[in-house]
Amino acid sequence: MEPTPRLKRIMQLATDEARRANATSVGTEHVLLAILRDNRGSAASVLQQAGLNVDKARGLLVGITGKPDIDVPEGAPPAVAPPPAGPGDRRPG
Repeated sequence: MEPTPRLKRIMQLATDEARRANATSVGTEHVLLAILRDNRGSAASVLQQAGLNVDKARGLLVGITGKPDIDVPEGAPPAVAPPPAGPGDRRPG
């Protein structure tokens, strides 16, 4: 089966997202960002209705992975505050 033009575009955008993040491969996080960037289709619509946009998703991913996008300046504050420390958390307080 031949990929549709839309799938090809999503994968091109996902590859671009992976490059921006200096990733060695395209992961699901890059596909998610690509879907949001493409801004078409039911997946993008559902994500946007849930309050997610590409900038917010990037910030959340940086908060989760600790790996900033290459466009984020060194020393910039995190886009998303880290979760509060729990009782078993060993992070410096």
